[in-house]
Amino acid sequence: MEININNRRARRRRRHDEPRLLEKQIRPEVFERCLQFIDIIINQIIYQENIYPSNLFSPCQMYNSLVYQCIDKDISSYIRLCVASLRDLFSHQLSDMISINIIRNFQIPIILRRYLIEFHTIHDPCLRAIYDNTKELIHHIDQIFSQCIQTIKQIKPLDNHNYNKRWTFQLRLCPDQINNKGITIRDILRKKSFYKEFILINQQSNLLSNGKQSIISSIKSLHTERLKLQFMCEDDKYEQEIFKQSNQYLLDNISIDQQDTDSDIDDHQVCLTNYYY
Repeated sequence: MEININNRRARRRRRHDEPRLLEKQIRPEVFERCLQFIDIIINQIIYQENIYPSNLFSPCQMYNSLVYQCIDKDISSYIRLCVASLRDLFSHQLSDMISINIIRNFQIPIILRRYLIEFHTIHDPCLRAIYDNTKELIHHIDQIFSQCIQTIKQIKPLDNHNYNKRWTFQLRLCPDQINNKGITIRDILRKKSFYKEFILINQQSNLLSNGKQSIISSIKSLHTERLKLQFMCEDDKYEQEIFKQSNQYLLDNISIDQQDTDSDIDDHQVCLTNYYY
């Protein structure tokens, strides 16, 4: 049997051309992908939930999907701050979940819907371990992120008029609140105290319902060599119904007020007509 030596050499060259990364190189790559995904998700959610006027957003292509990014400087800065808080805590294994909350804009905020994302990075203790097929690993993660976005885009936004909804960002702390390097939550908050605003999810919580008729539905689950992800959406049907009724009440009153205004204008015009004639 004839053996083609050139083909064997070509296959060997292709294997050598494949990217091979150390464990310490893979961690930052996966981590940055997660942060990018969170940034995109926050922007997309507040866009499709009609939190702000649509003219404050610009379309762009990410993960082979059309998504919307906020172009308002103040809002964008706040989103970057949310992601920065996750960067500091998540990178030190001090946080494992985020929540993007859609709330009623009243003096006492009431959560209508929560988008919950639970992350667990998987670390190999050997930093010098070498990995092949890293492109395949990253591509697989990006595919899952793309599927998450497509599913989110199918979620119907909550009832809304006059942009009377708001959103908040929360982090859940890991149970021990300390990592293997001895860094604690207090160490980070001592340097960046503003992050306290985000740490509102009780570290002991087990994703229990936050309302009377809360329903949690899974959006996407992912388990790869480097990342475990659970993406969920929690709807409080009771509070959403109250929110819908209050919006309808406001609309009805606006209609009545408008009718009264139109009637007053007509009466005034009649008076002017009688005066001149």
